[in-house]
Amino acid sequence: MRVLELMPSYLEEHPDDPRGYVNYALNLAQVGRVDEARAMAMKALELAPNDSLMQYYAACLYAAIGDLDLAVNAIAGAVNSGWKDIEWMKRDPDLDSIRSHPGYIELMKDK
Repeated sequence: MRVLELMPSYLEEHPDDPRGYVNYALNLAQVGRVDEARAMAMKALELAPNDSLMQYYAACLYAAIGDLDLAVNAIAGAVNSGWKDIEWMKRDPDLDSIRSHPGYIELMKDK
């Protein structure tokens, strides 16, 4: 993947771009570089802790790599930070692995 070659230098030039970090994290996860993906997601969340989109993307990443508790915490963070598209969240296949998680069930109870 060409993006894996380009992102380190991009992030070096733009170290405050949370979207760059989360995009890189998602691409790293796709090629099995899970520890690096996790680190990039954490950096994105550190840079934009109240950004509902960053939280949502992090939840998708964590769900994909099997970190279900982190995925549920991130999706709750997205909702608490203003994520509005609950109907999409209910159908997003990226979140299928957390649907039976007690935290997800509780979060979705009245939605």
